[in-house]
Amino acid sequence: MKKAGIYFLFMIMLLPFFSSCNNDGYSLNDYSISIATVKAEGSAYYLQLDNGEKLWPAAQDFYYKPGNGQRVWANYTILSDKQNGFDHYVKVNALSNILTKKVIDLTESNKDSIGNDNVKMFDIWFADEYINIIFGYNTSYGYRHYVNLVNNTLTESPEDGKVYLDFRQNGNGAPANFGAQAIVSFNVSEYLTAENKEVTFVISANTFSGVKQYEIKAEANTAQPKISVKELNTFSQEIK
Repeated sequence: MKKAGIYFLFMIMLLPFFSSCNNDGYSLNDYSISIATVKAEGSAYYLQLDNGEKLWPAAQDFYYKPGNGQRVWANYTILSDKQNGFDHYVKVNALSNILTKKVIDLTESNKDSIGNDNVKMFDIWFADEYINIIFGYNTSYGYRHYVNLVNNTLTESPEDGKVYLDFRQNGNGAPANFGAQAIVSFNVSEYLTAENKEVTFVISANTFSGVKQYEIKAEANTAQPKISVKELNTFSQEIK
């Protein structure tokens, strides 16, 4: 399972401020924070926002090793309007990786390691071939939690044309000493085809108030998490 290189400390980093504005009228004092997908080829990359906009990193003063398909929180300053096939050229101030995974099968052999501990669902949405989940869980210091979106092969799903998946969390026996929050993105492109991009997903989760189902349609949107930036910087990094 992949380690999470997350999250949100960059949101509270001090940003460099400049007194000038560029020729396109964008102030270098301004910045935006958005979820994006890294589109990479070798060491070159660009950012694609969940609303479809493409950002070219024309300036950046930190090292970042891009991974194609990696979901990130991007802190950036707009430098220009549309040009050369990109909606904006930007200065990338900071990037923070979001745990990004694929859907896996839940089987008899892996059901114990995948687990099914309680979670609190804060937000769930589809964007850019990803189902994104912000959730809470109980934990203690020094424990790593596993999170997965699974195709449950041990049960039969209704034959209604929808895709049924389970969101699973394994706390590895962590005592419930305090609550933590996290975000994860799951690539569900395997369920989307050129002929059928209007898939309805039904996500089941074992919440603290019982099993709940969340119906999500895979369609173009400008979804962003409902939780505030101030809350996001409290998120735990102890998931994979």
